[in-house]
Amino acid sequence: MGAQAPYREYRAPGRRRASIDIQGVNLIELKIMVSALEKTRKKIDAVDSRLAPLLAARFGLVRPLAGLKKSVRDPAREAAVLKHAGALVKTGELRTAVAAVYKEIFRQGRRIQNAHKA
Repeated sequence: MGAQAPYREYRAPGRRRASIDIQGVNLIELKIMVSALEKTRKKIDAVDSRLAPLLAARFGLVRPLAGLKKSVRDPAREAAVLKHAGALVKTGELRTAVAAVYKEIFRQGRRIQNAHKA
């Protein structure tokens, strides 16, 4: 008995070749998964291309606020923004993630304001 080949070809009845497995991995399924991954990453890149400039614009707007407020931190305003953002997101899990991102946006906004407070 010789060693088993590292791949096996599967032929469905009446078909030439349905798939090729190499060490238990179906290459056709793998190609489909990689293609789906690449397509999804391109969609994420498109969202990021819109998101990054919007974040930069937001941070540019908070910079001059330091001179207009007594305190850099405004818990009431942050709560109102979180409530509004949460209302825009329908899924609870995503709402939690969006809230976490907004909390970091607030933190970075305060950091920017503190740096420009003079």
